Amino acid sequence: MIIAGAGGHAREILDLLIKKAGEEIFLFDNVNAAAADSINGYALIRTAEEVKAQLQNDPRFIVGTGNPAVRQKMYELFLAWGGQPFTFIAATALVSEQQTTIDEAANIMHDAFISNHVQIGKGSLINTRAHLHHNVVTGNFCEIGPAALLLGNVHIGHRVFIGAGAILLPGIDVGDDAIIGAGAVVTKPVAAKQTVKGNPAV
Repeated sequence: MIIAGAGGHAREILDLLIKKAGEEIFLFDNVNAAAADSINGYALIRTAEEVKAQLQNDPRFIVGTGNPAVRQKMYELFLAWGGQPFTFIAATALVSEQQTTIDEAANIMHDAFISNHVQIGKGSLINTRAHLHHNVVTGNFCEIGPAALLLGNVHIGHRVFIGAGAILLPGIDVGDDAIIGAGAVVTKPVAAKQTVKGNPAV
């Protein structure tokens, strides 16, 4: 399996994956040429040729970056190279079985809470201790920061970034490519490409 990334988020996934015995894991970094050839004994691969060769042995990949635009780029790149997206759900995450759906290539991290009737879009990241309550819908390639709280019936678009500890009150709609700052309290709709922060968020 390849983790598509080698930075902080990829290493968090690695920490959780290596608890599974027998997994052969590689990390991918085609940006940082000065990086070591391995991370904690796990090989770092850098080129399309190396990735394609490894995907012949095991086609699974995990999107291991945080930034929504980069997540989408990595997903598309690995698909083009013949990879099969793997949805990563930490063993310590609590995910409802009541009509909750998680699309491919999502990351559900340590101690995340996903309630009933939630829909998580393709390639989205639900970070450590984030809470998504009933009937929340996320678009594709979103990043929900650590300890963010999305209350009932919140709907967010594609490639939305929600900072750590942000709170979205019930029924809030957030447009595509919006940014919500860390600790923001969102009390009204957020338009596409809008950035909001503060309490109340403006």
